Amino acid sequence: MLGDRVAVVDVGLAKSVESLVEGLSIAGVSPADVDYVLLTHIDHAGGVGAFLKHLPRAKVLVHPRGVPHLVDPSRLWESSLRTLGEVAEGFGRIKPVSSERIAIAEDGLSISLSESISIRVLHTPRHASHHTSFFEEESRTLFAGEATGVHLLGSGLVRPAAPPPLPK
Repeated sequence: MLGDRVAVVDVGLAKSVESLVEGLSIAGVSPADVDYVLLTHIDHAGGVGAFLKHLPRAKVLVHPRGVPHLVDPSRLWESSLRTLGEVAEGFGRIKPVSSERIAIAEDGLSISLSESISIRVLHTPRHASHHTSFFEEESRTLFAGEATGVHLLGSGLVRPAAPPPLPK
């Protein structure tokens, strides 16, 4: 991977950060080598603030509407607690992200990870107004978050994703 850039798509829950760091290590990727954290939407970003403590140079690429919720996650956390109750506590508290670590994922933006790998940002609002998908052009792979719904493993069912409402 020497000379290439590294990106991680969606970090999940705060409680999963240590497992994610361990998984990177198993894959031969030092957290210090991660350049980008690509977020499809903020409810897949509960661990991003904690994850960044392991990534000294990474930038978080997020839809412009997601930025305020990363910088001040209090409304997102309140919504999670109201909707999920004690389950949210088990996921781990959401930590803020410094605005200096955030880059805006503008629709159509392309980032190069290597000579042959680039990722294009696609705004895909449906599940959330700030939903973003990432398209890796060489392999034609789409990282869609929940833009196409949620597949319930083992059931053969795909259902629409429904996020918890944010407090007013």
